[in-house]
Amino acid sequence: MKNLSRATILVFLFLTFPVQAANPLEVVINEIAWMGTKANSSDEWIELYNNTNQAISLGGWGLYEAGGETLIEPLTGIIDAKSYYLIERTDDTTVSDIAASQIPSGWGGSGLKNGGEHLQLLDQNSTIIDEVNCSNGWFAGEGKPDYKTMERKNPQNSGSNPDNWTSNNGIVINGQDTEGNLINGTPGSKNSVNVSTPRPETQPEPETKPETQSVKEQQKKPQPITYPPDILMSELTPSEPMEKEKSETQAPRVKEGLATVSEQLLKETPSFELFIIALSIAIFSGVIILILKRKVEEFRKID
Repeated sequence: MKNLSRATILVFLFLTFPVQAANPLEVVINEIAWMGTKANSSDEWIELYNNTNQAISLGGWGLYEAGGETLIEPLTGIIDAKSYYLIERTDDTTVSDIAASQIPSGWGGSGLKNGGEHLQLLDQNSTIIDEVNCSNGWFAGEGKPDYKTMERKNPQNSGSNPDNWTSNNGIVINGQDTEGNLINGTPGSKNSVNVSTPRPETQPEPETKPETQSVKEQQKKPQPITYPPDILMSELTPSEPMEKEKSETQAPRVKEGLATVSEQLLKETPSFELFIIALSIAIFSGVIILILKRKVEEFRKID
């Protein structure tokens, strides 16, 4: 029981408290406003993103430039799972309607150079968790008049690959600068060009081929046949001689059919059942013969 209780406590602590140790690309530099904003070119900001499914403590971490030589901003606090962490320069009004994730400072190194920087994100052990090497110029982003941020396409791919960066598309934007101008960027939210989670493609509807003439003909409902009045009356009202011949010839045919049925039943049925069946057949035959005789007599009277 003691071992079980200790294990339960350890699991609880693991799930509750943030992890301090991190591996490369678990937290990345996700967006860079190296150009500042329309309100002030010094109002720069950088956004981090947590790629993991657990919170990570940033205590002792630092954001560096010049390949790790100059500390831009010491980091504090916690970055939640699959969440963003906004780092603002000068004060918390850089992005006026979105709170910074930690208390802003003036940034060491006099801010970000417009000609490019080699940024590194180091943990408390000085391990490089992520880096963006733009020493020869920023991979993307625009200065005045649009001030578009530099956005990472896929946070799980290398930050030093120029193809993994692009400028904000000017359509998906978020936040306002200190003067209320809209920011052509996405501080604290998903980048406008993020491709780490591809959108589901809509499946095209299956093409329906036109039915052939033969199939359509098979599906048509049968139509009633119509005849001219003279033909219809001829079929529905047979002449008297034909009706007499039918009546006179039907009686012996019925007798022959009943006799055949009786012989077959005699071979296959027990004696008591034979008696019942024979009696039924005799009665039925008598009724049929009687009906036919009356028909014949009616036709003779008509003659």
